[in-house]
Amino acid sequence: MNPKNPPKASPIVTFGIFFALAFLVLVIYTSIFPSKPQPDSSGASSSPPTAPTGSTAPTGTVTTKDGYIAAATEADLDKAIGFSAAGDKAAWNQFLAEGKIILLKPGIPVTVEQCLGFACSKVKLRAVGKTTEFYTISEALEK
Repeated sequence: MNPKNPPKASPIVTFGIFFALAFLVLVIYTSIFPSKPQPDSSGASSSPPTAPTGSTAPTGTVTTKDGYIAAATEADLDKAIGFSAAGDKAAWNQFLAEGKIILLKPGIPVTVEQCLGFACSKVKLRAVGKTTEFYTISEALEK
């Protein structure tokens, strides 16, 4: 075997390797992002969404923890997280003063409406008995 002129793989072997890799990517993708069930066309109410299997995020009715924030939109939550990560206290405080984020009080019963982000890192919530939805991180909740 000459190292300067290695043997070339046949097109069939190359296609087989490509197909195997594509299949592996598809399997990993579908395990991370499972398909969502189709809504019931009969009009019957269904139970609220829950966290994906294997997620550590609380589901159903849970309570809020002290020291966390919530926002009216997912985009505002992402911005506030970015300000915090960058250490930009002025921007974070401005967001708080403008009412774009709020500080969560501990012990508020909430219902998890939807899991968002990788491994349900963010959640869409609704306070029990209320209709207004807001967003926070899953670590802000306890069962």
